[in-house]
Amino acid sequence: MMKHLKRQHGFTIIELMIATTIFSLVLMISLGAIMTITRMYYQGTLQAKTQNRVREIVDEIADDIRYLPGEVVVTEDPSVISGAIETGDDGSVGSVDPEAPVDYFGEHCIGEIRYRYLLGFKTVTNATLASSDQDARDANGTLVREPSANCDAADLNDTDRTTLAESIVTDDSLTSMLDENMRLLEFAINRSSSIDSNRYTVAVTVAYGDDDLIDFVDGNFICKPDNIARAYCAVSRLEVDVTKRLETSGT
Repeated sequence: MMKHLKRQHGFTIIELMIATTIFSLVLMISLGAIMTITRMYYQGTLQAKTQNRVREIVDEIADDIRYLPGEVVVTEDPSVISGAIETGDDGSVGSVDPEAPVDYFGEHCIGEIRYRYLLGFKTVTNATLASSDQDARDANGTLVREPSANCDAADLNDTDRTTLAESIVTDDSLTSMLDENMRLLEFAINRSSSIDSNRYTVAVTVAYGDDDLIDFVDGNFICKPDNIARAYCAVSRLEVDVTKRLETSGT
């Protein structure tokens, strides 16, 4: 007597397609979540790094004002990047003219310490001067703190400012106070009181990222929210009031 074989049940093509579709959707959702978490982590880390750098710079300037003997020289040099000249065709901020660093060069003296800086130029090691066929807005010494025995008001009126500005771009022996890929968008030391000449306001804005990631909205620098590479951008600003310690003569 012949035995009846049991029927073997398998997956149909439609069932396989449904299963594959569901698996693909789950994979895409998981991948998207992982990428979002990674971007948030990277952006948070970058923002914290930029904030720490700004805080360190402002703290050092504030300590110099408080404790160093000598005059705090407030110059009329550029102190902030904003406006049509620094705004590129793509609407980016920091698109300074790479062939004219002198237009964005400034310096402040606190006692015998000199701060030299270039606004809008990104900190890059081994930077070179841009020519007419280049579009690099890079500099070695975007913000430099250096001792200067002749640091006084007369010295700040140096007629060869172009040479000074270009040397900040090309001199690879300079150590910038900013990390690689950071740029200075604001650097200001001003007297904050017309009554008390020993009170100063220090304001510093630092951005991390390329030109097209930074925007200037309602008087503030921000990372463009609609840019796909926003995770690679960070902006931090800190402003503090500082009172210079009065010098006392020995008895």
